[in-house]
Amino acid sequence: MRFSTLVVALVALAFSPGWSLAQIALPVFDPQKDGGQPQKMTFEDAKKSADFRHGALLRVTLNDDSKVEGTLVRVDRKATRIYLRTEPGAAPRAIAQKEIKKVEKATRDSIRPAGMREDAVTPEIHQIAVFSGASRSVRYFGPNLSPEELRSLQELEDAENEFARLDQLHMNRSQLVDNEVAIQGERLTSHHLINDLLRQQVWSGFWVLPLAPSYHQVVIQHDQPELAKLVAALPSFEAWTKARDNARSLRSHAVVEDGRIVAMVVAEK
Repeated sequence: MRFSTLVVALVALAFSPGWSLAQIALPVFDPQKDGGQPQKMTFEDAKKSADFRHGALLRVTLNDDSKVEGTLVRVDRKATRIYLRTEPGAAPRAIAQKEIKKVEKATRDSIRPAGMREDAVTPEIHQIAVFSGASRSVRYFGPNLSPEELRSLQELEDAENEFARLDQLHMNRSQLVDNEVAIQGERLTSHHLINDLLRQQVWSGFWVLPLAPSYHQVVIQHDQPELAKLVAALPSFEAWTKARDNARSLRSHAVVEDGRIVAMVVAEK
């Protein structure tokens, strides 16, 4: 009797409203449960130059009424073309101005101020500066870029970091020479002081210190490495110039907006 009573109690508990095992409905899978709605993008006509910022989500209607939706990668003002990335990792698609019938930009709800709409802009390239003491290096990454763009971006990162390294060593060269010149001035002052002391000892008629002709040579021994060897160990000025020119050449293929790299220009296939 006791066993059957326990079974009946468990069955009744399992079917009771408060008992739920693997029956939870998460609101994220059904926003209608709590009345919430997923945030939707709305499109409106892009009429200003500011609407064509890099990273803006655009919808382009072509002359044949077909639509192309994607992220604005860059604007080629000389060739009057815009480049849209329709899928992550895909190469940007070039669309000439003469092919375009209408361009719309995506907007979304703004957090500040609440109730307002803002343009849907997501930069594709992110930059991080890494400092190690006085040395600075840069890191670029863009998960949505094509393999060709990633390769070009990596080459730019390597070139800029190599130039930054040589530039730091080049500044160390100047500081090293300045320090060595200052040390030589102190050595000359030491020579004068020691020689003046020796003269005073001779003129005074008695010796304050034991007579030792090589005394001042021992005092001014600094054990400093030779300046020429130190300078020769540093990269040459030609290497610094080559690294600078290489970084400039690669950076000329980058699109810069507000002081930041927003796109890389690669050869079209």
